[in-house]
Amino acid sequence: MSFETGSVGAVGAVGAVGAVGAVGAVGAVGAVGAVGAVGAVGAGAYGAPGATAALVAHRDGIAGTWQSVGDTAVPDLPAIDGTSTDRWESWVRVTTLEMELLSRVHFEPARRGGFAMRWLARDRSGAWAEHDLVTLVRPGRKQLATQLDLVADYADLRADRMAEILAQVSVPYPFWSSIANLHPDRHPRTMELLDVALRMARGVELRFKHALAVPRPVELSAQIQPMLLTPGHGAFPSGH
Repeated sequence: MSFETGSVGAVGAVGAVGAVGAVGAVGAVGAVGAVGAVGAVGAGAYGAPGATAALVAHRDGIAGTWQSVGDTAVPDLPAIDGTSTDRWESWVRVTTLEMELLSRVHFEPARRGGFAMRWLARDRSGAWAEHDLVTLVRPGRKQLATQLDLVADYADLRADRMAEILAQVSVPYPFWSSIANLHPDRHPRTMELLDVALRMARGVELRFKHALAVPRPVELSAQIQPMLLTPGHGAFPSGH
């Protein structure tokens, strides 16, 4: 699929990803999306009851009797090659690319332990072949106990870092933007690229978490007592 330049409004439609919950904090991808609401302010907003009723009356007053059109009024249809990306909303492009990427990924237990991720691609002959990307090995009990000590020690910093922690429960677009000068209206395709990357990473992360099933610190000690609701998935690999 190719991306051409063009205007994008509702990047935030991607925010429905957040329905997954606190999945690595990726859920709030839609935080960017409030930008798309610009222009739809007040009673005239699309979908608002007042605007909908007015549109019904508006058509009744100006459309007149229906006039059938011939097939010459239908433009030539685009090629079936996935290049008509400028025709769609941002969230459609992002979702389509996410599907395209994840459909090429395959997971299975590794021969020497752990869990492997492989990528499906065509070779020079045009045949499909899998390529090893990464194998993750689950940490052992001794390593998990050591990590638990570190988590307990870092609890002393919670009060000092609480505002930052809460601000970054959602995807930290404001923090990235403050460094890289990202703006949803000026850099819409960059924002889409970030959304695609985050959504693919979420899928890969959760597949590894499910397979490796590493317990979270709160499951190992009642003294951890998280300041936030612990996500309902494994601790490894980290999704931060």
